[in-house]
Amino acid sequence: MARFIMDLVSFSGLLILIYLPIRIIYLLFKKKSVFSWKELFTLTYVFYMFSLIFIVWVKNNLHTNYLLYNFIPFKTIVNYFMFDSFKISLLNILGNLVLTLPLGFYYYFSLRLFNINIILYSLLIPTIIEFGQLMMYLFKIGMRSVDIDDIILNSTGILLGYTITKICLSKLNTSKYKNFKNDSEVV
Repeated sequence: MARFIMDLVSFSGLLILIYLPIRIIYLLFKKKSVFSWKELFTLTYVFYMFSLIFIVWVKNNLHTNYLLYNFIPFKTIVNYFMFDSFKISLLNILGNLVLTLPLGFYYYFSLRLFNINIILYSLLIPTIIEFGQLMMYLFKIGMRSVDIDDIILNSTGILLGYTITKICLSKLNTSKYKNFKNDSEVV
């Protein structure tokens, strides 16, 4: 686990070092504040996105002569509980949910890759992830499994992140969060 965290931070940190000067030049050119809470929040989003890329396309990426795939909804989820231990099943399901949960959180604050409805967003992002994994196999760059259940779980994670954020912030009912949300932009 320590090795994974080191690899994740190294990969994402290196990309952040490339991103930061570009973002600072952009902000200066647009005459916007470089040092703000909004920019710090945007930086956490970018770091998360680089980390997501590392997890879904870079980590444990080996090329094989066959493609692991599942196009039958809930087949993998059911198989987890039928053939794997409860701990492994829970880790795989929760891992897929938690992996994309921050996307729903960031979506609420208008930090997103596409400015579309949350339902479409929650379906589009996991589909792009799985399509990317398929392309990696087809171009012999590497191989990860392509699974409709990952799309279902990742979509659910995005929707959960959005819903939890919306409920929690509506309970706080402060204008500070509403102003921050309205001031954000698509990155």
